[in-house]
Amino acid sequence: MSVGDLKDYGNKGNNFPWQLKMLKGLQGIINAIVSSTNINIIGPLGQRACSDSVSTTLCDNQANVPILPGINTVTGLKNMAYYTGATSKLLTLSIYNQDTTVSILVSTDNGVTYVSVPKGVTINYDAAGLLNYFSPTRIFINQNSATLNPLIIYTYTL
Repeated sequence: MSVGDLKDYGNKGNNFPWQLKMLKGLQGIINAIVSSTNINIIGPLGQRACSDSVSTTLCDNQANVPILPGINTVTGLKNMAYYTGATSKLLTLSIYNQDTTVSILVSTDNGVTYVSVPKGVTINYDAAGLLNYFSPTRIFINQNSATLNPLIIYTYTL
């Protein structure tokens, strides 16, 4: 059905006035939305509160954040800043207890409390997305007398 369809089987007559009113009504809604919205995005503005944000997808050339990989073994008691630097942003971390007899200990609260990671178990941390990260100074790994040092694989940015 189109504007000006003078005869159709549903209305048995001229439906032009009704269709024209519908189109004008939709245009009125569009005009009201456009006039009450004041958006002027000129470039990436950085992180903002969700209530003040527009959901977007970054272009390839907007992020350009170098992601650095790392793989090491842990001897003794170390926090992740030992490997990445205290001011880096830790994005992912996998800790594998490769020992066959002894558990290792892992803390995510500055070494206040520890969780035992049994032999042969891997634990994974993922900051889950753009601008999310872990503080490497908060995560401690304690070899805990294991004869085979825990293996860590991680990504971070400076």
